[in-house]
Amino acid sequence: MYLPNIYHMEKTIIIYSSLTGNTKKAAESICEIIGNNKNFFSVQEAENIDLTQYEKVILGFWVDKGNMDSKIRKCLKGIKGKKVGFIGTLGAEPQSAHGKKVYEKAQLLCSKENEFLGGYLCLGEVAPKLIEMMKKFPLKLIHPYTEERKARIEKANGHPNNEDFENIKKYFKDIL
Repeated sequence: MYLPNIYHMEKTIIIYSSLTGNTKKAAESICEIIGNNKNFFSVQEAENIDLTQYEKVILGFWVDKGNMDSKIRKCLKGIKGKKVGFIGTLGAEPQSAHGKKVYEKAQLLCSKENEFLGGYLCLGEVAPKLIEMMKKFPLKLIHPYTEERKARIEKANGHPNNEDFENIKKYFKDIL
C-alpha cells in the first residue's frame, strides 16, 4: 500500500482544464498519489492562487489542434522556476505520431522556464460537439471526419477508464 509523503502533499498542486470531464477525472486520480484534494484546482480557480508555496505543478490539459488547450498554455506562462509535469487527454493513441508530437510540444512548453518532471498522455473520449463540427469540415482541413478518424474516435469512447487511472497513478507515483 502506498502511503503519501506529507512533503509532497504540501508542495504539489494540480491545475487542470477539462472540456468533457476526461481530463478532470485523469487529474483527480493523481490526488490519490499526493493524498490530498486540497491542492486540486480548475484552471479558472487557480488564477487566484499564490504558486510560490508549491514546488511541483502538475498540469492537466485536453489536446486542442495538436497542443495543450489554450487555458493551460496561458496558465503555464505564469509558472516559472517550478518542477512541472502534465497529464493530457486526447482522442488519438498516445503512441501514435500525433500523440508523440503532442507530447513533444507539451514537454517543450513545460520545460521552457521550469524543470520538466514528466508527462503522461492517455486516450480521452472526444466531445460530441467536436465530432459534429468535424463532420462539417471540408476534407482538406486538419481534422476532417474520415472513416479512419471515426474509428479512432470510437476507440477512445469510454476513456479514460479504470485501467487508464491505474496507469496514471503508477506513472505519477514514480515521478512524484
